[in-house]
Amino acid sequence: YGDHRDLHRLIRRQRQMCIRDRYSAFAGIGLRITPLFLLCLFLHLLAFALLGFIIAMAVESHADQAALSSFVMVPMIFLSDTFYPIDKMPLLARYLGYFSPLTYSTKLIRGTLLPGSHLFSFKYLLLMVVIILALLAVAVVLVERAEA
Repeated sequence: YGDHRDLHRLIRRQRQMCIRDRYSAFAGIGLRITPLFLLCLFLHLLAFALLGFIIAMAVESHADQAALSSFVMVPMIFLSDTFYPIDKMPLLARYLGYFSPLTYSTKLIRGTLLPGSHLFSFKYLLLMVVIILALLAVAVVLVERAEA
């Protein structure tokens, strides 16, 4: 049986989604859930599942995993055009942001959700596939090393 805290989290999340949907309707923002959006969301989830798997395979304890996850994810969030425009960042930060899968998945998801958005580009879709293939190659190598 689940903990009552799980039910509380579920109810709180449902309430947040309801508030978001009402605000979107009030502001006249229509979100388009299309097959292309679902593909971009799947690629986003796959990239970050692989990244989490790689981090889990690279560490030796749960404490190390939490520390390394924070070390990777926090900079990625701030360097990825999620909160701050990447073109306004200093040159080094901009180049680091271009290596982040979050940079491209953010643009893809925003571009497929928002009508009239210019953010979607098949170039970003291709870059996400390349990043996923690179992460998959690293994950395979780590699994082979662990099995050896």
